[in-house]
Amino acid sequence: MGISQKQWDELNVILAKQLGREPTKEELEQCGYTLTGLAELCYKQFRTEQGWKRKLEENPKGFALSDSGRGCCICGGGTSPENSWYDKHGIKCLNCQRALDKKVIPVSIAKDWDRKTWFTMYDLQSKLGLKTATINKYIRDGQLKARTIKNNEGGVHFQVFLNKENTAWFKPNPS
Repeated sequence: MGISQKQWDELNVILAKQLGREPTKEELEQCGYTLTGLAELCYKQFRTEQGWKRKLEENPKGFALSDSGRGCCICGGGTSPENSWYDKHGIKCLNCQRALDKKVIPVSIAKDWDRKTWFTMYDLQSKLGLKTATINKYIRDGQLKARTIKNNEGGVHFQVFLNKENTAWFKPNPS
C-alpha cells in the first residue's frame, strides 16, 4: 500500500501541529510507515472477522477457531485451537464458554468489555487494595458473591463479581 503525496502533505501538517515544529524527514517517514502498517493490520483483522461471521451463519451455535493468540472476552486469557470458541458473543476460552452454557455467568458480561456491570478479583485488589486471602474470606463469609468459572480439573479458572449482587462493594450501573 503506497502513500500518496497528498497523504504525506496531510501527515506533515498533522505532525507539525502535534510537535509544535516541522517534523524531520525521518520522523515523517516513520510515522507514515507505522500508520500504513497499522491500517494493513486493521484491514487484515476486519477480513478475518468477516470470515468468522460468514462461518457463524453456517454454525449458529459457534465453532472453534483454528488459530492461536486470541484473547477470551471474559477472562482475558489466551486461546488456542484446542481451547477456543467463537459465537455471536465473541471469542472465549472453553472454560468461560462452558460457564456461559451452564449459566454460571450471564451472557451479558461477554459484551460488557468495559466492565460496567461486573468486576474481577484483580479489580478488588487494584481498586480497593484488598489481598487475595481477604477477598476469599469475604466470599466464604457471604460478604462478596462470586460467580466461579471452573477449569477442567474443577479448580478456579476465573471469578466474576456482578455489581447487582455486590452493591455494598460497587454501585450498580444505572443503565
